[in-house]
Amino acid sequence: MKDKNKKTRKSIVVGASIFLVLLISFSVFLLMKNSTKSGNNLSSKDLLDKRFEMAFDPTADLSYAYITFSEENNSVDVIKRYKDLVTSEAEKIEKSKDERKEKGKVDTMETYNNLNIKISGDQYVISADGFSETFTRVDEKRIKDTNDVEYIMRNP
Repeated sequence: MKDKNKKTRKSIVVGASIFLVLLISFSVFLLMKNSTKSGNNLSSKDLLDKRFEMAFDPTADLSYAYITFSEENNSVDVIKRYKDLVTSEAEKIEKSKDERKEKGKVDTMETYNNLNIKISGDQYVISADGFSETFTRVDEKRIKDTNDVEYIMRNP
């Protein structure tokens, strides 16, 4: 009887040990698979081949804006259209356009090459030739730039 109990106990210990080794191996595999993600579950793949459209501009200066991050072309496309600040007299319109230009608020439609996306804490740090911006993820579909302009993903 003692030999049977001893064998049963030994089988349980061996089975539990094998299960524990498999569990640890699977956990290590999952950790390595997700190693490109940061502690906040951010990944450069969250942005690549996605198009983001402006959802909210706290200054209300932008009429619309789009940002597309292309993995295939290794580029970022930025389209920004600002509202005309004055809609009456032509002279005032020109003056407002000059003021906007001085503030760097000029309509743009640019493609910046050599896209580089880095994760820093809870932020995406984007750089490309002539472009640099930091975005914070608001939720799964929205990001916010350093000017608090929020963009929403328009394609998954």
